[in-house]
Amino acid sequence: MTAGRSIFNVLTLIVLLSLFITFPVHGEKKPLVQTSWHRSDGIQAGDDIYFLSSYSLYLPGKVIIPMFIVTSPKVYYSNFSLYRLSTTGSGGTDEKHILERVWSREDMPAGQKADLQSCKYAWEEGRIYFQWTGGWDNEQKQSVRPVLEYDLEGGTARLLDGAPGREIPADVELAYDVPGKIKESWVWLRAGRLSPDAWDLPSPLEYSSENPDFLQKVIIRNLGDRDFKSAALTALDELRETAVMERVLSEMEEVHSRRSDYSYNEYFERMTVLIEMSDTMRDGRAPDTFSAAFDNDADLLRRLLEAGNDPNIADAQGRTPLMYAVFGKAPDTLRLLFEAGADPDIETRSGQTAWLYAALNPLRPLYLELWGK
Repeated sequence: MTAGRSIFNVLTLIVLLSLFITFPVHGEKKPLVQTSWHRSDGIQAGDDIYFLSSYSLYLPGKVIIPMFIVTSPKVYYSNFSLYRLSTTGSGGTDEKHILERVWSREDMPAGQKADLQSCKYAWEEGRIYFQWTGGWDNEQKQSVRPVLEYDLEGGTARLLDGAPGREIPADVELAYDVPGKIKESWVWLRAGRLSPDAWDLPSPLEYSSENPDFLQKVIIRNLGDRDFKSAALTALDELRETAVMERVLSEMEEVHSRRSDYSYNEYFERMTVLIEMSDTMRDGRAPDTFSAAFDNDADLLRRLLEAGNDPNIADAQGRTPLMYAVFGKAPDTLRLLFEAGADPDIETRSGQTAWLYAALNPLRPLYLELWGK
């Protein structure tokens, strides 16, 4: 009896500890959520580009005791939409992009995931079609392949699933490669530089802690994913408290001095630039080569370069204007710096190059083009 009770007590302790580890407290009861964001390739229709987007905010599932208890992911928000990206202006700094959600699916079946990397497309008589893989139908023993039909003239959409009244027109041939198709990377080059407000999607902070102390820990310790950390920095910047930002930079420096892992070096250099370029930290500070590159201010950067400023000048961490242009998602100054002879092979103090930051940035396709790769 004693041995059995001891085993029970040990198992109870393990469960309690596992629950504590699974659901840590970050200053408030609300959890640190994660984002999942995927986009399809685009279809060019005149001056507009249409593409699908799947966005969700969730708390990951956890294995508490292997093979005994597994928690399912908790989805707080999910959105599946068709967007239209319109371009205005003559190019360069005059070019503007307007993003509009033209259709949204509100009845996405629970647990169904949309695979937008395997989309098929069609464009017939003023209508465009998107077909994606939406999961597995256990009853039919086959993949679910919904089709969205969008009428360009009427601005209406309908889902086609083969049921009576919802058949795919006989003259529509869905294919992976169709005229007018634009790679997702190039769509993201334009849409990915727009502010979160343009997407009309909620911030991860709406489903997690917004406590400033917690948000500082998120940045200092590199918690959460890119979307969460970006939202955290935006929220802190809105406080307009210089002391808060300076404290974050100071504590990040301490963490950086104690760690030698490559990933934190990369994160440290990228995030410290974003903090230093925040409205809070730049209040009253005169613009320079770095800020001009970050702000996509091609006219100012051109004047600075013509005045003799070195396109390969480096800051205290060894970061160059080319890197600042990448961090700022600034296509015009990126192009200007390459034209001015900026060296993409220069490394920071910890061995990072501009390409490392451009690889996961909306500017990736443009960077590769300018780099000649």
